[in-house]
Amino acid sequence: MNKKKVPYNTQVQFAILAGKSDDAHDVIGRALAEMGNGALEFAQSYPFDDLPFVIVAMKVAVNALESMLGPNGKALADTIYSRTDSIVVDASEFKRQAKGGDGNV
Repeated sequence: MNKKKVPYNTQVQFAILAGKSDDAHDVIGRALAEMGNGALEFAQSYPFDDLPFVIVAMKVAVNALESMLGPNGKALADTIYSRTDSIVVDASEFKRQAKGGDGNV
C-alpha cells in the first residue's frame, strides 16, 4: 500500500481552501500520473497475451472500489474523470512484449 504523508485528497482540499485552484489541479495531475503508472506497472507484470484478463480484472476491481464510495466520493471521482482528457502512457514495455521480446508471447 502506498501511504503518502498527506493524502492527495487533503492536499487538493488545502489548495482549494487557500484559493489556489492551479495548485489543486497540479496535485490532481500528480496523483493521476502516479496511480496510472502504478496500474501500468501492474499490467506490465503479466505477459502481453494476458492483457485482456488484466483489463477485465482491473474493471471488476474498479466496480468494487466504486461501490465503497459514498455520494461525495463518487461525485468527486466522476468530476475528476469527466474533466480528465488524457494520461500519458509509456507503452514501450507492452510493445516489446507484443513483438515477443520477453519470450512470454
